[in-house]
Amino acid sequence: MVRTQTKLTRWCRALEIAMLAGMLVMPLLGQGMIWLSHLSLASVSLVSSLPADLTLADTLLYSGVFLISDLLNGFILFQFYQFFKSIRCGEIFSDKQVRKILLAGIGFIIIPILSLINSVTLFLFIETPSQARNFTFTSNDISYVIIGAGLIIMSHIINLGKKIQDEQDLVI
Repeated sequence: MVRTQTKLTRWCRALEIAMLAGMLVMPLLGQGMIWLSHLSLASVSLVSSLPADLTLADTLLYSGVFLISDLLNGFILFQFYQFFKSIRCGEIFSDKQVRKILLAGIGFIIIPILSLINSVTLFLFIETPSQARNFTFTSNDISYVIIGAGLIIMSHIINLGKKIQDEQDLVI
């Protein structure tokens, strides 16, 4: 039992570190690549979806659009960070855990909606008609919705587990 708890503690700690790294690296790397591409420090665009000849206003718009996506991803990673930290501290069935998983699930469902809004925004303000995009959900977008729905269901299962644990505590 002690060995299992030690393994669980180590895994949760490793996942916490990974979530923190993701929260820090994703926005910095994304913004850095956008601005390096704008400053022409690279001979080609570092981001494949970016046109090579962006004006400062276009770069600011791209930067803002990607920053909003990065903030949503950071929010989801933060929910998972808190989830793993709570598990490491022995708090598995609690209202906080239910809320964290529920919020992460909602975040996953928002990702494809935000992606569609971002695509339309960039199309309206930057891209030319020759760069027309197809504004539909892709299989990746459907995957985010399925993962989000699964997390929402998992939050309800954890909530049921919490209620069962509370009932057992009353019986004892």
